[in-house]
Amino acid sequence: MSRILKFSGISLAALSSYLVLKKESPEHFFNRSRRNVNNLIENIADINDKKQNLTDSINKLKKELMKSQMVINSVNKDVEMFNFKINPRIKRIDEKLNELNQKFSH
Repeated sequence: MSRILKFSGISLAALSSYLVLKKESPEHFFNRSRRNVNNLIENIADINDKKQNLTDSINKLKKELMKSQMVINSVNKDVEMFNFKINPRIKRIDEKLNELNQKFSH
């Protein structure tokens, strides 16, 4: 119990010294402290709101990335199918070019 009283007395003395050095009234000090605490509470609430917005945005982005991956997979499949269909034609064109090159090179 005596430790609590000593701590309270030291705290009160420190506060009194602070108020004297700053030439501030106790009422002004407590009003300013209350405003600071209220601002801190508002800032914490704002940070929590922004954190929640960020979390929501990340979740939306993940969903859109999954959708886009499905589209990319579909496009890749279409490109593979196109390559499969056109490869024989390209092979024939290459053969014709080689044949023509051989004819004209001699």
